[in-house]
Amino acid sequence: MILRDYQEEIVERNLDAMRRGVKSTLNGLFTGAGKTVIFCSLADRIPGRTLIICPLRELVWQAVDKVREITDADPDIEMADFYAESDYWPSKVIVASKQTLFARRGGEPRYKRFDGFDLVIVDEAHLMCSDAVVEMLRYFNAQGAMVAGFTATPFRQDGHPMLETSGLGYYQESLCNYDLPWAIEHGWATRPVCRLARVASLDLSGIKVSGGDFNQEALRTAIEAEATLHRLAIITEQERVGQTVVFTPSVASAKAVCHYLNYNYDVPATYVYGTMPDEERAEALRRFKAKEVQVLVNCQVVAVGFDYPPTQTLILGRPTKSRSFWLQCVGRATRPLPGVVDFAGSTPESRRAAIAASDKPHFKIVDCTDSSLDHRLITSVDMFVAGDPAVKDAVKKAALEAPAPLTQEELEAIALRELEKQRIAQEIEARRQSMKGRATGSVVGRDVDLQFTGRRSVGTYTNPLKGKYAGYRMSELPDHYVEWGERTLKGWVRQLFSKELQRRWNTRVTY
Repeated sequence: MILRDYQEEIVERNLDAMRRGVKSTLNGLFTGAGKTVIFCSLADRIPGRTLIICPLRELVWQAVDKVREITDADPDIEMADFYAESDYWPSKVIVASKQTLFARRGGEPRYKRFDGFDLVIVDEAHLMCSDAVVEMLRYFNAQGAMVAGFTATPFRQDGHPMLETSGLGYYQESLCNYDLPWAIEHGWATRPVCRLARVASLDLSGIKVSGGDFNQEALRTAIEAEATLHRLAIITEQERVGQTVVFTPSVASAKAVCHYLNYNYDVPATYVYGTMPDEERAEALRRFKAKEVQVLVNCQVVAVGFDYPPTQTLILGRPTKSRSFWLQCVGRATRPLPGVVDFAGSTPESRRAAIAASDKPHFKIVDCTDSSLDHRLITSVDMFVAGDPAVKDAVKKAALEAPAPLTQEELEAIALRELEKQRIAQEIEARRQSMKGRATGSVVGRDVDLQFTGRRSVGTYTNPLKGKYAGYRMSELPDHYVEWGERTLKGWVRQLFSKELQRRWNTRVTY
């Protein structure tokens, strides 16, 4: 199998870490980056044995299939009633479920029956940060194995880092963190358009928080009010584009929203949930992938490990305070369609152009918020917009009132305008505080550069970059610096420098 450039790079970085005697590495990769391809290729290239640990049975079978494809060998399986025969014919690769490794066998957890691994792979590493898991990983470290963790969200569910330097983590070195914005910029992921939808009947103000997110039982009760379920169905019916996945906090709410979509809003839908019988769940997913239904309503099934690139709309009907959970949900729709970006001689520009010309030029996120628009909720605004809570609140309100979903660039532009409003307000307040005496007194402050129209000039904006000229007005920057910014920067920052350069040309006098 031919790897993408960044996939090959990550394999080589982990091989180098093994040569250097590093005990554990953390690999942060956007959803759709091909984590399974990477760590199976890594297992194929080492001469010793590898253990792959997965948190869910679906991911175990996914890893087994990929090991067979890449190594041309059958891995052994340690899961439930499957036992890897390590004492007789030690396999080069064993794939195991986390739960099974902790199951007791003769008083000891099953993982202690294994030894002799050179590499231990931890899939979805953010889900395996408990003290018991770390104790298991150190057990394998003590036998000489390097542990390599792979995740799309390289931080714990409570938001804390996973590196040991934080005092709370386990992993020794971070080898990469190729996140969603990086993937979008480099043409490996589809661009989002974002919509906020307020559910007037939903009130989260009294729900307690545990483990960095809402208490699940209390959230379930809040969502299951009939008015809220109807509202989620209405939002889905109105906002869906292409194959759509709806996230709900409970089995009852998943079933109810699915029922309303089918019988009240004439939208073909099916549902899945974690404890659903395997045959029923497989049939529901088959119907969705075959496009026999247009909507898949789910509870705790497709947030991790669900790979169906044609998914184009996500309805996040399960409000969250967890950045990790939000990213895992959104990752279900970030993949381009098969074959769109993997072609010979591709570049970031050509890949972005190919995505734009495909049948899936973007995907859509619909964040369902409560009636208060609580700024503590994680939404697309929080993930794609930088700034303090006041800025994000302003962007959220603008997104709620927008007639159409907003692109990332549009969200950033709204945030920039809000930042400028705040700066003007702070400057006015600073002037007010600096005034002394009455009309005959002195005034300390700076003049505001105004164009003859009375509107603010770009020259009064503050340089958004760090460094030597941080905090300067655009009009105070030297010409060479402005010209450099106009040539090399990107996005709205480049536009700001371009406008300042144009302002200077327009205001120069020729004799």
